[in-house]
Amino acid sequence: MAAVGFSELLLMLALVGFDDGRNDIVSLIPPREYFTARKLEPTIDKLLALAGEPPTSGARQIAQLLALRQLADDAAAVKKSPRAGDIRAVLQQIAAGKKANDPTGFAADYAKRALAAIDGGKHEPRAVAGWKEGLAWIPDNVTLLGGVDSRGAPVGRKAPDLAPLFAVIPKEAKTHMFDMIDKLGNIRVDRLVFGFRELPNQEFEYFVRATGKLNPKWMADLVRAAQVKIEERAATTGPIYRIIRPLAPNGKAPAMALVGDSEFLLAGADSAAPRQPGAVMAEAVLVHGAGNRDIALC
Repeated sequence: MAAVGFSELLLMLALVGFDDGRNDIVSLIPPREYFTARKLEPTIDKLLALAGEPPTSGARQIAQLLALRQLADDAAAVKKSPRAGDIRAVLQQIAAGKKANDPTGFAADYAKRALAAIDGGKHEPRAVAGWKEGLAWIPDNVTLLGGVDSRGAPVGRKAPDLAPLFAVIPKEAKTHMFDMIDKLGNIRVDRLVFGFRELPNQEFEYFVRATGKLNPKWMADLVRAAQVKIEERAATTGPIYRIIRPLAPNGKAPAMALVGDSEFLLAGADSAAPRQPGAVMAEAVLVHGAGNRDIALC
């Protein structure tokens, strides 16, 4: 059985929303499976140490967030621990953004969840949003349009327990998957919007916009290792655009871009006629509302 591919994983995150707000990679990883693979004994002292380490790499971030998850799962044991006061103090510092935090805010969010589990409180609900707010990068003349926003998920839907699935994944495949996740860090997908446009002669163009949170540098470093190149461009104001291009481009290669730490864009064409890579992305971004018109992706 092969490890779950990242494209399938991201699609799953985008399409499935949970009332408790867990729609990221870390929410799908059983903490004890990860700690076993990394030969870490998840004692309370070790979990606290991992939670308090600055997430300076993808691997440290994944270990930190899973430690915070495990502290929440072990809330009963934490409350009985002689170090309960120290644990609360560290969690409160992380939740307030004063310790071991990251620009995406993942650590603070997971620390708040751990405190809520230990103290019997409720985690603050996410702001409700709609998928139509993500239309800005999609051309107006698409013939098929759709989207989903997990922040509008039905109340009461909880994250699934994937421990049985991970238990049957072969050790080698599981280790490879964890290695890739460690390089990438955590990713949250809040919204997915797509458009499809028919062209003459049974050809078509497609456009995808995913909105959420990730560390774009870690993503770019991982992508560079996959025989593609990254071009970074900045508008006069606004986020950095990281355009992803294959090292051996062809007319059908899709155009992809990371925009800041919250947007992933993809556009392509199934066409017999060769097209300059990035042309449809340039149209989607520049003509249809990105607002940074001094950026060219083609």
